[in-house]
Amino acid sequence: MSSGLTASITPMGDTRHKRKYVNGEREQMTAQWKQRVRDRLVENKRNDVYPRDQVELADAVGAADKSAITKMLRAKASKLVPAVCRVLQIPAPMQERREPDKLDEIIEGRSPEWRARVAEIIKLAGL
Repeated sequence: MSSGLTASITPMGDTRHKRKYVNGEREQMTAQWKQRVRDRLVENKRNDVYPRDQVELADAVGAADKSAITKMLRAKASKLVPAVCRVLQIPAPMQERREPDKLDEIIEGRSPEWRARVAEIIKLAGL
């Protein structure tokens, strides 16, 4: 038994509850990258450059709500990473490379056997 009411009910769930979700894949973030984001925001605030804080950054990247950056910085991966990198002009988290130090310069280009001996010497020296 069917009533005429079911045909006149329009689907309202989609129109009332649309949220802006970022398209793309979730990208892993490192602790160093998260700190770089925080440091850049502090630097921007000091120099009065937009975005100056996490709320402005969320607006700049087109996030769903103003707490999106706070939530992103607590997570391990986020879809907002590429947009944050673009807005703050910082490298992607997994593309970061530390500057080579003295040890890197010494062992660069050496054979695996030589590197193994250096590692053993360091281990024996207790360093």
